Amino acid sequence: VRIECYSSKRKSLYVNMIRIYTMTIVIIATLLIYWLAYSMYDCWQTEFAQEIYRLILFDFVVFTIGSFIMESLRYYLHRHWDEIAAPKFDIALNTLNLIYNQILFWVAFYFSPPLSIIIVIKLVLTFYIKKFSLMRHCEPPSTPWRAAQTHTLFLALAFLGMTGTITTLGYVITSVESSSCGPFREHEYTWHAVVEEVLNLGRDSELWTFITNIARPGVGAAILIAMSMTVYCLRAKAEASKEMVQILREMLVLQSRDKDFLLNEFSKVADE
Repeated sequence: VRIECYSSKRKSLYVNMIRIYTMTIVIIATLLIYWLAYSMYDCWQTEFAQEIYRLILFDFVVFTIGSFIMESLRYYLHRHWDEIAAPKFDIALNTLNLIYNQILFWVAFYFSPPLSIIIVIKLVLTFYIKKFSLMRHCEPPSTPWRAAQTHTLFLALAFLGMTGTITTLGYVITSVESSSCGPFREHEYTWHAVVEEVLNLGRDSELWTFITNIARPGVGAAILIAMSMTVYCLRAKAEASKEMVQILREMLVLQSRDKDFLLNEFSKVADE
């Protein structure tokens, strides 16, 4: 990004964030697609959970411990040689790493619930390590306003990650056969366990037929399209309301100017 010489720092920050986020999604998506392609093999969910565990350890060792060591070395080099700049805390990179861990948490919560506890412990350790490094080694950022201006983008990226994870898990629950060594091995699909064991519904009941029809991919796609159209309409109304508020604000400004003009004219007439 530094070599590409963008016209503004904000644009450079956005490009860097989108690239890092895309790389994160590609890593997780590649892992999911690979194991979904081999879902007919026994215990594929266990193998997939092991891959998630490796990603968690790799991220903690490289991103947390590795960055702490590098920041410490750069800080001590900066104390002896002024030509070497002090390390800076990259808010965008660390926030995107938090979103990455959130996605791993959501995925691991289904395939291996104990991994979610490991991720929480990892995030707590990461927080205190990053806090110590920030207070001890890093210098304040030169443009702190960018963090506030990218808050909406961070929320949008987190929402996209959550939506993609829920969609993928929904596909696994409704369309991928259960593993032969998992807790749902006695059921053909995972959602059958919810219907049969929790709701105690028979396959010949009307509610079972209704749930089966709702769980079809076509129905899910139609619901998603309807939700997208609803969000689009609500956003259009919000934008229209915002424009109307701006118009009313301008009208109030013009009316205040007219009042000032009339008051000035009245004062001139009164003076005469």
